[in-house]
This record gives sequence, structure tokens and C-alpha cells, in this order.
Amino acid sequence: MRVVVLITVHQPTITPLEEISLRQCFKVLGHHPIRLVCPEGMDTRAYQAIIPNIEVDHIASHWQSSYANFTKLKIEPFLYERYRAYEYVLFYELDVFVFRDELEKWCASGLDYIGAPWFEGHVVANDSSPVLGVGNGGFSLRKVSSMLRGRRSAWLWLRLLAAHAKREPLQALRRMPSDLLRIARGQYPSLVFPRGEDNFWGLVVNRHLAWFRVATFDQAREFSFEALPRRLYKLNGERLPFGCHAWARYDLDFWRPHIEAFGHRLDGLTPQTSFHTLPSTAT
Repeated sequence: MRVVVLITVHQPTITPLEEISLRQCFKVLGHHPIRLVCPEGMDTRAYQAIIPNIEVDHIASHWQSSYANFTKLKIEPFLYERYRAYEYVLFYELDVFVFRDELEKWCASGLDYIGAPWFEGHVVANDSSPVLGVGNGGFSLRKVSSMLRGRRSAWLWLRLLAAHAKREPLQALRRMPSDLLRIARGQYPSLVFPRGEDNFWGLVVNRHLAWFRVATFDQAREFSFEALPRRLYKLNGERLPFGCHAWARYDLDFWRPHIEAFGHRLDGLTPQTSFHTLPSTAT
């Protein structure tokens, strides 16, 4: 099978803005397989009240118990093995909005990772900020086999160990024998990547693995906007992308008419001010 849409949630309640995102997902992408991925034991009635036939996949609760663990979830093999029957997974967090169904088109691109363009400064980027690269995991398309191959690449982990040795030589020296032994056995070190898993896949992996294909800036701006949507809209020939991420956080006034054109009302709705509602500490 070609692609599955994964909506990752970790709490039983849903905000009005998240409801807009959920409804739009099924309105535009509803003929593709869609799964609500949530912790074991979580009450999903709020989501089923909106989409009665939504398919729910429960996973161990520790994966979504902290932001660090959620980062690991998108790096470790577990989730990609679970959906290995599909060629691609589309991560669709509930601060995403899609404008049309281009999912098959992007799957046909042959890319391993596609997300929104990133600018230096990220959340504080401005119109003069240079392009940093392509990242953003909240709305991203990933080739399942490439995620597994990259995670299990001995070359990648040797390169990461070498980079770690340059930054923290004493700590790396202490860990080096056990880490090298684990790599030799195919048991690669578990990774908590403090800058986020999207930074890992979008900006780090493709520097170390020549075969790993990340979207170019031009491809990424056709796929998604995140920060600086007005700048990206001009660069994109005043054409909306396939979808966007964190639309209520970045320039809601820009997005308002485009979102409301689909029949959603934004009056009186307040966006979240925090970037992640999960606690930061790993468990």
C-alpha cells in the first residue's frame, strides 16, 4: 500500500482549532488510510464524536509521555516497523491544514523526507533570514524503508559518534568502547536528539548519508509553509502549498481567509502559545 496518514495525539480532549485540523484532514484526505495514534488506555470519545469511523491505533504510553520520548518515537524503528506495509507515512499533527489532496503526487516524487522550509532563527525568523534547510516533522512525508535504513546505518552512527567526540571528547571517550561494540552488533545507540527529530532527519541525516533525499527548498515550499508564510506565498507564485503547519501560531491573519474559505470559522478562537504540550523530560 502506498501511504498512511498518522495523526498523533496524547490527550483525550480536543481544542476547537484542533477540531478544524481534524475535520479538514478527513475532508481532503479521507479516501487515504488515516490512523489516530495515541497512548494505550486514552479515551478517544472526543475524536470519535467528530469522526465516528476514525481508526485508532494505541501504542505504549511512554512514547508520548514527554517531548523527548516523542522525538525518539519518530527516530526509532518502532513506528516505522508498525507501518511497514505502507511505502510512506504522512505525519499530520492537529495544527496542520491541507488545502487539496496532493498526497499521491508527493509519494511519486521519490523523496525520503519532505517538510516545510526552515529559516535561520526558526520562530523568530524574519523576511531577511536566510534559508536554513527543510525540516518540520508536524506535517511531513517520510519513506518508511528509508527511515528504517537510516536509523540502522552503521555509517551514520559512526559519523554521529565522531561529531560527538569533537564536541565532548571526554564523555565520548568513556562511551566509545560500548557504543562501537553496539554498532558492531547492529544494536545502535538509542538517541535523544535535543534539537528535535525533524532537525535530525531534515538537516543532519542527509549531511551524512549521500543516498538520503530531502526535498529542496523549492519542493518544500510547494509542499508546506510554516514560519514566514507571506514570504513563502510570494516565492510560491502566490499559490498555496499542499498544506501548512502551525498555521494558528505563525501569522494567523494571513491564514484566516484561506482557512475560512473552506467553511471554518476562526472568530474568537485563540491559538496555543506553547510549542509543545508534552513535558520536556524523558522517561
